[in-house]
Amino acid sequence: MKTVVLSFRKRTDNDYDYERGFIDFLNDYTVYVDKVVILSKDDDNGLIGALSDEYDLMFVLKSDSSGFYLPSVLTKLNLVPDKEGFYGDKKVVSVVPYDYKEGYRENFERALENRFKVSFEKLTFKLYGVKTEDVEEVTAKITEEIPCVYFNVCETFGDLKVSLVYDDTAPKKQVDKAVRGVIKSLKNHIYAEDDVSLARRFYDVVKLRKQKVCTAESMTGGKIAAKIVSVDGASDVFYESLVTYDTLAKERRLNVNHSTVMAHTVVSEEVAYEMAKGLLSQKNCTLAISITGYAGSDAHPSADDGLCYIGIGTEQKIQVYKYRFSGKRNENIEKAANTAIFLAIKTVENLDSL
Repeated sequence: MKTVVLSFRKRTDNDYDYERGFIDFLNDYTVYVDKVVILSKDDDNGLIGALSDEYDLMFVLKSDSSGFYLPSVLTKLNLVPDKEGFYGDKKVVSVVPYDYKEGYRENFERALENRFKVSFEKLTFKLYGVKTEDVEEVTAKITEEIPCVYFNVCETFGDLKVSLVYDDTAPKKQVDKAVRGVIKSLKNHIYAEDDVSLARRFYDVVKLRKQKVCTAESMTGGKIAAKIVSVDGASDVFYESLVTYDTLAKERRLNVNHSTVMAHTVVSEEVAYEMAKGLLSQKNCTLAISITGYAGSDAHPSADDGLCYIGIGTEQKIQVYKYRFSGKRNENIEKAANTAIFLAIKTVENLDSL
């Protein structure tokens, strides 16, 4: 079916993240957009012109930004809404609420099933530490071999959600084969086989193994701790966090040796190691996460921007990982925090084999 997305916005506004997010939402249901139309707020003629094009589905975004009452225009064109709020019969128009991820999803699924006789099932994998293009290459090969399944890949600061979508007529053996293909190709990067956050998965893994976590953050300024405590019940697994931003704070609060800093600089594998070691010296800490690095400056970029060292320590050993992120300052901070949590998940999962 031919699908069009229409949005009302200022012509000078070049931020299309909202539209891209909605298109990703449609892709989750294997509804692919053929055309995107951007109209200024008073362009009702443009709306009518778009409605006259050949299409099966039109989704109208940011309708509250239009300078006219949209439903009245649709009614004049003999487009009448059904109980799900979808206008028309052969040509179907949906006026999408701003917060489409809440109540709209159920209406959208019913409309697809009732109007187009399509019923979808979806499986979700959460991944980290792999490039989006590499995942898309894997999923494209699976779809080529098993054409009854489709994939949608969404990425947020390195955290990937891979949705495997199929309709209710797809043979179960084929779907199972596709699942095995994803797991076999990407198993080292999969941290969950349902739609949960990194922080939620971290909580579940750490609680199961009765660990108590402490964090020592420099580059991320408390972002790792904030993500961990965003999960309800975090007090079950979280003991304390230190934001030792200044070099002297690292030395005084974590017993990082001044000689280590002088020999290797404050952003080094050795300092990250000693930060984690300092946390583990605390009586109640069994899992330590440390980070030191350069978040970067958007105004005055340098060659060191994005460089960081992440220490993950247990009672058995401390491992330090080196990363270099290439985004802007806040993006580097988000990716570094997510990476630290992912590394901690993998470390705790492997505790039994240490």
